Amino acid sequence: MMVFEDYIFLIECKGIEYSAYIATENSMKSDNSSKKISTGFDQLCSTAQMIKEGIFNQLIGDQQHKKIISAVITYKQLYLANSEWYYVNNIEPNMKSEQIDFKKCFQFKPQILSVHELELLLKYSQEKSENYFEIFNNRLENANYFLMGDWYRYLEIENTTIPFLKEAFLSFTDEALSKLKG
Repeated sequence: MMVFEDYIFLIECKGIEYSAYIATENSMKSDNSSKKISTGFDQLCSTAQMIKEGIFNQLIGDQQHKKIISAVITYKQLYLANSEWYYVNNIEPNMKSEQIDFKKCFQFKPQILSVHELELLLKYSQEKSENYFEIFNNRLENANYFLMGDWYRYLEIENTTIPFLKEAFLSFTDEALSKLKG
């Protein structure tokens, strides 16, 4: 949970990727990953409801009237994961919470982002000087998913190298090579 001045960003992490090489409708429905994402949605909804009920007031102060955005973070990118089709066919049938009205819990339906897309979101926010709520709003408000594409596409930046990851990789390879050379 990240609490900002005028909004809250809830994040639920799930270390998942599809086990099938070809993401067909049947493989998505039967894959345990879809069930784990549904569990993540349930957890986000539960947390948002507790915030609205004031349960966390002692921990984070009175946040009941703040807007809430949320995301389930996955290990790998799941294509079409934020489409209405994916939600209706793969997420909703596996959710334990019945008839959740996302509009009561969140400003937007929870999003599914890969770790890489989350890193791009952080970089995009820094480079564009936009907060996460503004980015979600620009991406999701009155937008047609199929015209906008996945988050990866939306956050695509001319230089997609993420500096701290590049530095870590170069440092690791330099150290590994020096150990190999003796």
